[in-house]
Amino acid sequence: MQSTTTLNANSAAHLAFEQYKTDLENKSPRQSGYLLFLAMMYVTIMLCSGVLTHRLIQLGPVYTMAGTLVAPLWFTLSDIIAEIYGYKIARKLVWFGFICQTIFAIACNFLIHMPSPNFLDNQNAYSTVLGSILHTCLSAFVAYIFAGFLNIYLISKWKILLMGRYFWLRSLGASTISEFIFTTLAVFFIQVGKLPLNQILTIIMVSYTLKVIYTIVLAFPANLLVFVIKKADGINVYDYSTNFNPFKLTSE
Repeated sequence: MQSTTTLNANSAAHLAFEQYKTDLENKSPRQSGYLLFLAMMYVTIMLCSGVLTHRLIQLGPVYTMAGTLVAPLWFTLSDIIAEIYGYKIARKLVWFGFICQTIFAIACNFLIHMPSPNFLDNQNAYSTVLGSILHTCLSAFVAYIFAGFLNIYLISKWKILLMGRYFWLRSLGASTISEFIFTTLAVFFIQVGKLPLNQILTIIMVSYTLKVIYTIVLAFPANLLVFVIKKADGINVYDYSTNFNPFKLTSE
C-alpha cells in the first residue's frame, strides 16, 4: 500500500514538473521585460566591434584589434538569449543583427563620400575611420554567420542534454569553440592583403587568447543574469522539437 502511494506521489510530481516546464516553454517571449534590452545590447556590441576592427591596440609586446575587447560580449549575449528564450529567437537575432550592421555600414559608406563644406576641417577622418566598414562587414559575413549559429546551436542542444544545468559551463564551451572559428575566419578575411601572414596569425592568436580570458571572466555574471531573468520573466525555453535550420525564419 505504501509503495503504491509513493509511486502515485512520484508520478504526480513528475506530471507537475512536466506541466510547469511546458508552461514555461509556451510563455511568449513578447511578455519578457528584458528581451528588448538584450537585443539592443546585442546590436550595439556588433556595431562597436565593426567600427573598432581596424583599430589596432598595443598590449605589452603584442597587438590586436580593438574589437577583440568587445566581441566576447556578443557571444555571451547570444548564449544568454538562446538559453532563456530559445534557439528560434536567437536565430532571428543573428540574422537581424547582421542586417542592422549592414544597413549601418552602407549608410556610413554612402554618407562619408558626400561633399562637405570647405570651412570644416578633418572631414577626411570619417573616411579613415569608417571607409572600410562595409568591406569589414561583408568580409566577416561567413565568420559571423557560421560562428553565430554554431554558438546558439551548441547552447540549445547542450541544454537539453544536461537538462538545463551548468549554463556557465555550456556557455564557456560553446563560446570558446565559436570564438575560435569566428576569430580565425574574420581576422583572415578582413586583414588578408593588408598585413603579412605572420602578423595576421599573431593577431589571431592574441585575439583568441583575450577572448577566452574574457569569456571565463563573463561566465559567472552571465550565469547570475540568466538566473535572475528566468525568475523574473518566468521564461525558460527548451528546444525539444525545434528545427535548427539557420535559414528557417518562419514560425514553426
